[in-house]
Amino acid sequence: MPRLGYALGLAVLILSAPARAQSTGPDVIVAAVHNIANYTAVGGTDAFSVGTTSCNIGTAPLLWQAATPNHPVIAQHLYRIGDGRCDMIGQSWLKHGFATVNSGICGSCSGPTGQQLYPFCSDPYDASLNGTQSGLGPKFEVDAHTGVFPYPYTGQFASGDDVYKRLQFALADVDPVAYPGSTYWVEAHYVSPDDAAAGNQDNNASVRELLVGGSPVDRILSLAAGSTTLQQTTALEVWPTLDPAVQLQIVDVPGEGRLQVAVRGTDLPNGSTRYVYAVHNLNSHRSVRQIDVAMPAGALVQNLDFHAPTWHSGEPYSNAAWPGAYSGSAVTWSTDTEAVDPNANAIRWGTTYTFSFDSDLPPTGTVTLGLFRAGSPAGVSTVFTAPPFTLALPVPAPATVSALATTPVDVQVTPVGDTHDPADAQLRYSVNGSVFVSEPLVYLGGDLYRANLPPIPFGFQLDWYVEIGA
Repeated sequence: MPRLGYALGLAVLILSAPARAQSTGPDVIVAAVHNIANYTAVGGTDAFSVGTTSCNIGTAPLLWQAATPNHPVIAQHLYRIGDGRCDMIGQSWLKHGFATVNSGICGSCSGPTGQQLYPFCSDPYDASLNGTQSGLGPKFEVDAHTGVFPYPYTGQFASGDDVYKRLQFALADVDPVAYPGSTYWVEAHYVSPDDAAAGNQDNNASVRELLVGGSPVDRILSLAAGSTTLQQTTALEVWPTLDPAVQLQIVDVPGEGRLQVAVRGTDLPNGSTRYVYAVHNLNSHRSVRQIDVAMPAGALVQNLDFHAPTWHSGEPYSNAAWPGAYSGSAVTWSTDTEAVDPNANAIRWGTTYTFSFDSDLPPTGTVTLGLFRAGSPAGVSTVFTAPPFTLALPVPAPATVSALATTPVDVQVTPVGDTHDPADAQLRYSVNGSVFVSEPLVYLGGDLYRANLPPIPFGFQLDWYVEIGA
């Protein structure tokens, strides 16, 4: 599945995450989302949970100690992507880990069952276990940037109706009739104190596509046929892989957590454009309380809209919508600071809020995020620039490549206000984590190029992307 990105006049199409060296220290990731448990709807709210298999891709054991604050917690999130939007429509409380089995699906594993996850070892938690209410604790007690949380946690051993604490969603949000063509994705996210202490907290989320079945009054979710877990990938990062018109930026809070911002413009029949901004807080404890989208003078801005997932089951946070306003120079949505209201509806870790508006003129490109908790800086900014052209695959990329011959993949280039340079079109690839090497793409004429993926031995991993200069 491709990921599109733009920088320095280049268009880049990435077909798998760039190869990484083994992380220093403990580094837990979600290696697989492997099964689903569905529960009975309560009124207009339904719930489910997913099974997760973790891996330690670091150089040191990861603490996994039961009945202490030295173990991972597991969050689960639900997203709907379609119609020019990416909306987070559900979230769970957190599964608290208690023991590891140290299996070997991640590589060569050596370690006993117990209180640590050893390098290259894996640990599976079944969907029913991740949905056991008595073992679920709230998000509000966890600092996802440091991985720190208290033990015992609030709500330990408490149970309730079928949707209590679990990954809740409104039945109206997964209606195939109301949202035709949309896809649904579950995101699993591990948070661990020693993973964070090693500086490895930015790769702990993975996603997998779901299918929606059942009835309008009790939905049944299942893993999409043929889907795989997209490791170390957030749901917001999936959006541009499905829609080349989406631009995505990573915005790090200095000395603190990671945010992601994405934007998509959709032309409307009246000549204006609908702009949708999605802001994802991966792990910033300072959180986000305001978004400012800079606008040119004279823009006609209308139809401001706000969307956020619901806090539930006793989480103390408000679900109040952020009021939006247009000042003539910026479109702004905001909520209170922590000093005014500690439980204001800020964009806290593991959540994505969506903002949209119509305008007859495009935004200038600058987006500023005001932070909820006090500190320096008070906010962070990013700038979106129009891509020179977009890249797409006319035929989906192959899941495997031949060990005996090259595997051709065609790449389509669509200009967006600029031309591309056929002489500066490169395939870059890495085999089993080796250094990336480059080979020229074959220009087929018009807007098509061909990348010839090299043969690699059976069982080896190929990471690759294409890059074309303006």
